[in-house]
Order: sequence, then structure tokens, then C-alpha cells
Amino acid sequence: MNKLIKGAVTGAAGIALLLGGAGTFAAWNSSATVLAGNSVQTGKLNVSANGTGTWFDVTNAASPVAISDISAYRIVPGATIEYRQPVTLNASGNDLAASLSFTNPTFSSANFGISEKFLNGAPAGVTPTADGKAFNVDPSLIPNGSVNTTVALDITFSGTTTGDTDQGTTVTFTDTKINFVETAPAK
Repeated sequence: MNKLIKGAVTGAAGIALLLGGAGTFAAWNSSATVLAGNSVQTGKLNVSANGTGTWFDVTNAASPVAISDISAYRIVPGATIEYRQPVTLNASGNDLAASLSFTNPTFSSANFGISEKFLNGAPAGVTPTADGKAFNVDPSLIPNGSVNTTVALDITFSGTTTGDTDQGTTVTFTDTKINFVETAPAK
């Protein structure tokens, strides 16, 4: 029994020494600083409206007429009115790609349609998609990562409306939004 107790005590002491000295088998180590004071800055992606938009009667595209009070304006079949909103697009970042699109309003009448565009054509770095319903944005082509432009929303009252359809009614449409969304970077 004495040998058994001595063996157990010796074994326990050995395990205690191993546990107490864990991690001391390799005493040499070294390190070197490789990133000292470096930083990285994030890019930007946002769109903002600049001031209040303005309405125009663009039925005669060569001679748009400003509409001072849209609530007092009375549209007729075949006419087109245009809402012009100045916006700023901010897009910067390596490998950043984005898409720009519009959320169309819904009208209380099927006799109205809408189309969106940039008033003076798409700015540098912004190209229409193949279907023409959105725009691809390449920030590397936008000077200084920011561009001011004007979006235009044309609302047309169908010229084929007959009888007294939509006479004397108020046509209400929901909010229209411009959407600026990052797309997956090309790899």
C-alpha cells in the first residue's frame, strides 16, 4: 500500500509541475510592428435634394412654361407636366459600384403615366442600364466624388382619354423617390 501511495503522490506532483509550468517550454519569442500609424477612410454613397423642386408645362417641349402653383394648374388630355428637382450625388470609394433608380408614384387614374430622366442628360459617371429603368454609377468617373444635377419627372395625361373621363377630378400620386444603392463590387 505504501508503494501505491508513494506512486500516487509522485504522479500528482508531476502533474502539478506540468500544469504550473504550462507554456514555458518555448521561452524564445519575438515580434515586430508592421502597421504603425496607418489608417483607412471609408467612402460615401448618398443622394440629397437641393432645395425645392419646380413644375413646368412641357407639352410644347421647345417652350416650357413655369407653373407657379401646381395646385391651381388644370391639366388636360395630351398635356405633359414636369417636376424638376436639383440633387447632389455623392459617390466615392475604391471598388464601389452603385445603381440609381426612381420609385414611380402610383396614380389614382390609369390615364396618367410617368417617365424619369436627368434634365440635361446623365452626369459624368452615370450611365443608363440596358432597359433604361435605372442608371449605373461609376464613382471613379465622378469628379471629386460629388456631382450636382437635376432629375426630371414627366407626368403625361393620356391624349386618348375620351368622353368625360377624369374631368374635374384631383389626381393624387404618392411620393416619388430617387434610390441610390451600392451594388456588389466587380471581382
